[in-house]
Amino acid sequence: MKLSSSTRQTLSAFLLFTGLLTSTASCKKDKNDFPEPTPPPPAAQKIKEFKDGEEFIRFDYNAAGDVTKVTINSDLNTGGTEMVYTVQYNAAKKIAALESPDGIKIVPVYENNIMTRADMLENGERIGYTNYLYENGQVSRSTIYFGEDTDFMAFLDFIFTYNTAGNISKAEMFIKGQQPNQMVRAGHVNFQHDDKNNPLHAQRDLLALFWQGASKNNIKVEDHFDAALQPEDKFVYYYQYNNNGLPKSAMVKQGLPGQPDTTSSLQFTYQ
Repeated sequence: MKLSSSTRQTLSAFLLFTGLLTSTASCKKDKNDFPEPTPPPPAAQKIKEFKDGEEFIRFDYNAAGDVTKVTINSDLNTGGTEMVYTVQYNAAKKIAALESPDGIKIVPVYENNIMTRADMLENGERIGYTNYLYENGQVSRSTIYFGEDTDFMAFLDFIFTYNTAGNISKAEMFIKGQQPNQMVRAGHVNFQHDDKNNPLHAQRDLLALFWQGASKNNIKVEDHFDAALQPEDKFVYYYQYNNNGLPKSAMVKQGLPGQPDTTSSLQFTYQ
């Protein structure tokens, strides 16, 4: 998902405040004892790198096919600075922690084998966390808290709506307001998808730790709306696919109808 310029500016303010990232919401958590298994990528192809201009996310795998290292560089997540995390797993083969050489650590917490929270640590001290809510086995809400000791407050809130194909059809964003515990609508994005497999979907649990959603299929159109529900931006994706039906590149056109537009490109690399 791309971000409109105003959305980037809003999120950048929080990133400058915290210096790092993660995702999702408190309240009651839906129990899911039978989560949907993650399907393997077609023809055993695994995504090695997804690149959007200067921004990218890169995965390193071991012989068993597990991600051992993730390298990310994005305005949303790292402020344009490349960060490297090693990936640790628990006995259930779930992500136990992401850890960077500079003392940043992200630690998921599980209930009934479902990730319900992710703690953010800096040099061993908790500086924030993300709570996750689920609906039909998929993340429906994510709220990000920052603070210290036991004094944490919500800064960002994302609400996700899914269509019958299991793709995110709408993502709403709320930000901290002026009043205590007040969350103010910042805007939303409506999505359309193609009918091809999204190679990033297999890593959706990992991507959730970086504020990234991954639908089963690839995003075809994004319609961005501001807090007043007015059209703010539009992104249209034109993919080229490989022989396995996976995207290998895409041209992206940005701009509202009737206004000047710009183009950019996406690149997908596999192993």
